[in-house]
Amino acid sequence: MPGLTIELSGIRVKGVPAYNPNKKFHPKINQWLGFVVEIGGKRIYYAGDTDLTEEMKAILLEFNRDTRDTTKRNLDPETVQMLEDLGYVLNENLANINMERILVTGARTVITGCPYCARTFNNKTQYAGLAKNGIQVSHKNKRHRDFLGKALRPFQDPA
Repeated sequence: MPGLTIELSGIRVKGVPAYNPNKKFHPKINQWLGFVVEIGGKRIYYAGDTDLTEEMKAILLEFNRDTRDTTKRNLDPETVQMLEDLGYVLNENLANINMERILVTGARTVITGCPYCARTFNNKTQYAGLAKNGIQVSHKNKRHRDFLGKALRPFQDPA
C-alpha cells in the first residue's frame, strides 16, 4: 500500500505510488507500488511501472535535496564507481532511445532548441549513427543564420 513502511533487520522499505495517469491499464486506484529502500544509510528508488507523476517528482526532489552536495557526503569508492557505472548505462540507454525515435521519423534534419543538445548529437559517439544515416543536427540559431544570413537574438522568457 502506498505510504506503508516496513522495517526488518535494518532494511526499511516504503511503498510509493506507481501508476500511469493517462493510461487505462495502470490507474492510480489500483494502488500499485514502487519502493524506496534504505539499507545502511543508502537509499534506492525503484519507481515501478509508472509515468512521471506528482508523487514521483516529490520523491526525486527529496533525493536531489539529500544528495546535492556529494563532496560533503564522503561516499566510499565502491558507491562512487557504482553511480558512475549507472550513469554510463543510463546515458547509453537514453542515447539508444533518442536514436530510435529520430531514425523512425525519416527526418533528414534535426533542429534543436538547445545548443548543448546540438553539440551532444554532433559530437558524442553514441549519436554517430545520425551522421551515418545522413541526418544533420543543428541549433535553431544556426539554421536561422544559414537561412536568413544573420543570427536571431535569443529570447529568454523571464517567467
